Amino acid sequence: MVLQWYGHACFRLQANTQDATVLIDPFDVSIGWKLPRLSADIVLISTDSREHAAIETVKRVGEAEPFLIKEAGEYEVRGVLMHAIPVISGRVFVIRMDEMTLMHCGTLNRAFTEEELDSIGRVDILIVPVGGGTVLDARKAADLASQLEPRIVIPMQYQLAGLKKQMDTLDPFIKELGMKRPEAVDKFKLLKKDLPAEEMLFVECKPV
Repeated sequence: MVLQWYGHACFRLQANTQDATVLIDPFDVSIGWKLPRLSADIVLISTDSREHAAIETVKRVGEAEPFLIKEAGEYEVRGVLMHAIPVISGRVFVIRMDEMTLMHCGTLNRAFTEEELDSIGRVDILIVPVGGGTVLDARKAADLASQLEPRIVIPMQYQLAGLKKQMDTLDPFIKELGMKRPEAVDKFKLLKKDLPAEEMLFVECKPV
C-alpha cells in the first residue's frame, strides 16, 4: 500500500496487490488549499461538507467514472473490501487492502461503542482526526488509539499553514501519545510484513 496525504482528511491509497486506487474526502478551495486533480477508481466521502465531498475535483481513470461511496454499507470494488459505518457526524471507513485493515475516521468526534468495536474488528492502520472543534481533539484521539490498539496511527485534520478554519496543532496529540515526533514522510509505503509486531508506530505525513 502506498499512502499519500493531501491535507485535512484527504488521503489517496494505492494498492500493491489489487489494481485499485482509493481517494478519501477530497476538499474544495473554501478550506484554504487547492487540491490537485487526482484520479481514483474509488472515492469515499465521510460527510457531505465541502471540506470532505468535492467530488468534482476527482479525475476519471480512462473512460470509467470513479465508484462513489457515500452511504453506510459493505462494498467490494476491484478486490478492495470497504465497510462504511454510520456515526452521528457522518461515516467512518474500514478498508481491507493488501491484506491489511485501515480505518479512516472521517469527522469522528466521540469514542466507539462496544457494538461498533465488534463490527470494526482488528485495525492495523488508524487515520484519526486530532485538531478538535467538531472532530476529536488530541486527548480523545489518543484515547481512541488506546481503544483500538492499531499497529500504526496517522493523524489528520489539524492546523497547518493556509488552513482557513481554526484547529489545534499536531503537538498536543504527540504529547498525549507520549512519543517523539518522527520525521514526516511524503509517501508512506507499507507491506503487511512491515507492520510492527508489538509497539504502535506513529507516522506523520507531509501534505502533498
